Amino acid sequence: MAIGFALLGLFGGIQKAKAEREAGEQRRRSAYLNAIEVGYQKKQAEIQAIQQHNFRLQEYAIAKASNINFDSFRNVEGASVDAYLKRNESTAYGDITRLASDRKLQSLQLSSQQKRLREEGDYALRAAKTTAFSTMINTGMNFGKTYMG
Repeated sequence: MAIGFALLGLFGGIQKAKAEREAGEQRRRSAYLNAIEVGYQKKQAEIQAIQQHNFRLQEYAIAKASNINFDSFRNVEGASVDAYLKRNESTAYGDITRLASDRKLQSLQLSSQQKRLREEGDYALRAAKTTAFSTMINTGMNFGKTYMG
């Protein structure tokens, strides 16, 4: 009778260790899928930033052309017109530089988040394997005590 309980305990311990490992693998898969999702967010943010960059350049080009045409129509030339155009150009390129800087920062943050998620998944799997190994050791020791004792 004692051998039956010992074998039942051994079987239960093996199943528990197997479930612990599978749970760790599932947590790892989930973390990696989350990292992939963050990668998609990163790509979308990059595309959006490029669109904003192009839109700002287009706005500047339209405004510059309009100002030049209007000043030509009014027959206005000189240093004040050039200064005005340079100031607008400086503002536009300042905006573009800020957009590029923001895009780079967001990209770095999302890359860091991706890496962290993958590491969390790897650590979860490693912890699950360690727990499963510990369960197997305890199961073996309990089997030995029950069967031998």
